[in-house]
Amino acid sequence: MTNKINLTVLEGGYGKKLHSGYHFIEAHATNTRLMGVVGIVVKWQKSENEYFHELYHLDFESYGIDGYEGYVNPTEEFLDHRIRKMMGGLGGTFEVLEAREVRALLQSAVQVAPECLGEFPEIEEAFPNIAKDMSLSDENYDEITARLTPALKNQYALIHYFMMRSIGQDWSGRRGLWLKVENNYDTRDMTLVPSTLIRESIQEVDKNTYQVTSLIDGYSGYDMVVSEIKLSDIEGELKVESFEMIRKMKISSIEAAMMLKKKEFLSIYTVLDETIEIDLENNYPEMMDNEHEAGVLYSRFKPTNSHVEEQVFYLSGDLLGLYYLTDEGQMIVSSFDEESLNQIENELSVWIGEKLIAPAGQFVIDVPILYDFVNSGFGDFFDFINAEE
Repeated sequence: MTNKINLTVLEGGYGKKLHSGYHFIEAHATNTRLMGVVGIVVKWQKSENEYFHELYHLDFESYGIDGYEGYVNPTEEFLDHRIRKMMGGLGGTFEVLEAREVRALLQSAVQVAPECLGEFPEIEEAFPNIAKDMSLSDENYDEITARLTPALKNQYALIHYFMMRSIGQDWSGRRGLWLKVENNYDTRDMTLVPSTLIRESIQEVDKNTYQVTSLIDGYSGYDMVVSEIKLSDIEGELKVESFEMIRKMKISSIEAAMMLKKKEFLSIYTVLDETIEIDLENNYPEMMDNEHEAGVLYSRFKPTNSHVEEQVFYLSGDLLGLYYLTDEGQMIVSSFDEESLNQIENELSVWIGEKLIAPAGQFVIDVPILYDFVNSGFGDFFDFINAEE
């Protein structure tokens, strides 16, 4: 995920002296380092009954530290809600960190975008001189990365993660995937700036050798890159032995759309009670919300990043579903697989029983259409369909 969330909330009125007298208790971080993002929760204590909790969202491709919140003595329910809101969509579980490891991760993120400290001055109160050189060696940093990496279940996961970190120019995140870390040369000839892998397919062409075709959303449009990656199996652990870019070509947005073509499953509901927007945010605080001309679009993600284990990777593969609440009293729910939509429909059956919403129609469409509707300015899906015809 590369969306800049830019959350800054500070309670308690401590200002510049926020961390004065506090000592570190514990920290936990999501094991999502290879996705290029990590969420961290840090707990400090000042007295027997006074605790301070910090929440960080780190992006290792573009934004550095792009989310921060701090709370004095929050309730457990409130804190859990805020953690889910900031980190619930990352698709990982939490691992324990020491204070020096938190500092190293923050330093690594600051190196990506030093200007991020200007947005969150509180961070330097907790970790002075955070903008200076790394406090840990590469080897020690790689140990943190390894701990914040889920078990790689197959060769596809290794290759997709390797390419994601390469395309995002996240060299420190990629380093531990090499058989020999000295091979961690950069690959800026593949992407001039940190870019996004949106689709990738893998074919085995020889034993432990794979041809990888990557669709990249880059600086000036879409690129397709064909590479060859050779893996080594060392005592049951796969590592990248070699990488070679074979060719790179520009492709049009139409060609990219064809490569991303997937069926879309949609359910349309009439909204009978406007409080469902509050219910939606309370039940699923991890959803991302974006306001549009005629409504609000909520994105809900799957609880894991298992989509990286598929032979064909889609950036949208971690998306459970989209909920679009329109200003004209409709809710359109969309998913790229029928099983996920069925799950959402089963959950929404409670709201149907409570007379909050009513079913209004279902569609299965060969080419995704919800985003076109969202950007059309229409508030009624059926009016939009009729206008398209």
